[in-house]
Amino acid sequence: MADTPFLKEAISIAVKLMKEAIVCGQKVRLQGKGSSMEPVIPSEYFVRIVPASGLKEGDIVALWMSGELIIIHRVIKVGTRDGALYVITKGDNSPYTDPPVLFDRVIGKVSEITRD
Repeated sequence: MADTPFLKEAISIAVKLMKEAIVCGQKVRLQGKGSSMEPVIPSEYFVRIVPASGLKEGDIVALWMSGELIIIHRVIKVGTRDGALYVITKGDNSPYTDPPVLFDRVIGKVSEITRD
């Protein structure tokens, strides 16, 4: 779906606005879809996102991976490569780790999980 430059740019702007809202203290909630974080975050549950300051292994974060894909996964490593901060994440219910992503792709940290 994110094949068009317009859609990619629109999603990029939406992610930037979400990050700005989070930093300004606004409530940002996302709804999880899928089973990669079950049983901690069941599909269709909502998560509240807060700033990702002090990010560490074990935190659950919302990441903008590429195109229109935003994932909510657990941080398994925070590191530096070529002077840039990056994170590696993994879904609790997934056998595979996600590829490393630069810290600027982190939208925020999950602070609350709710059913509605």
